[in-house]
Amino acid sequence: MSNSAEKFLDDVINEPFSFGSMIENIRKTNYEYLTFKGFASWLGISEKDLELIENNSKNLSEKEVKNFAKLLEDSEKFFLKTWQETQK
Repeated sequence: MSNSAEKFLDDVINEPFSFGSMIENIRKTNYEYLTFKGFASWLGISEKDLELIENNSKNLSEKEVKNFAKLLEDSEKFFLKTWQETQK
């Protein structure tokens, strides 16, 4: 992701763009009809794990990140890149 795109996203979501903020934004915009618990269930994880992911406090495997992209019908490449950047 370019620096200008990242800055734009930082400004829009009012926090640094990260894998966790991306997941939270997807949950709040694309799946607003689901409760927090329902979204966690949709991803096949616990509410606590979702909270940790959104706070960038949970270590995820590449396989888990790919699975989230598949479940959320999004770009695996983008999810992996965002996840990798968050790991730095």
